[in-house]
Amino acid sequence: MQIPNAATRHFTVPIVIVAITLAGLALVLAAATITALGTRTPTRPVPAAAPVATSPPDRPAAVPAADGPAAATGDPFRVAVVGDSLVEFAEQGSPLQADQRATHRFIRAGARHQWRMAVVGHHGWTTADLLDDIRRQARRADAVVVVAGSNDAARIAAGQATPAQVQGWIRAAVDALAPARCAVWATVTTSAPTFYWPTPAAPESVNELIAAEAAQHPNLHIVDWAATATQPGMLLADGLHHTPAGTEAMVTDLTAAAARCLQGSPV
Repeated sequence: MQIPNAATRHFTVPIVIVAITLAGLALVLAAATITALGTRTPTRPVPAAAPVATSPPDRPAAVPAADGPAAATGDPFRVAVVGDSLVEFAEQGSPLQADQRATHRFIRAGARHQWRMAVVGHHGWTTADLLDDIRRQARRADAVVVVAGSNDAARIAAGQATPAQVQGWIRAAVDALAPARCAVWATVTTSAPTFYWPTPAAPESVNELIAAEAAQHPNLHIVDWAATATQPGMLLADGLHHTPAGTEAMVTDLTAAAARCLQGSPV
């Protein structure tokens, strides 16, 4: 057997070490490649989320303003209801109640009259905020029911608006109702003290402004919801929002008034 000389032995050892090192590196690279393939982000773009309806700051999206095809086609409605949280909660359910499921009380009441209805409600909105909705629905509906003024009163009580400003808001809304055959406006609850006003002065002033405008517009009829709301069991502890019984009473009163209005009978 031939024995390698010293030079050969010295050269062979580094070659073996290098070969082992390269083989190990190849295994590491292969493992890294497998790991990367298992976790890499797909090259196909992820579909974007569907657009979400938004409103101005502090204003949630409106209650859907339709009972079906009319919303898509622009067909006229028989009756439209536009208002603040009292309308929104009557349709979509109240966050102030244990059972917050949507009830669609106005839509159901309209169905009993065989009306095509639009219902638009935004909690926290003043009459000025609702002006565009009032104008839009007055051009499409035979009758428009307005439930607005509570947030106007709250602004007056907080010093954030003057009665003169609120008068301008209400006057603009009443003018916007002119295209409708008839309009119904609910007075503001005057219970006090409440979370929203310490005395009845602010809501009473709003009701006076509404009545003054109605006196000059024969198509506008007032429903004295403030008087009905004083009955036991109508209001929650905050003195403004309704119990289920209060909501049902308000919807019944306002839809009945709209029916009389359309028939040409006294509201």
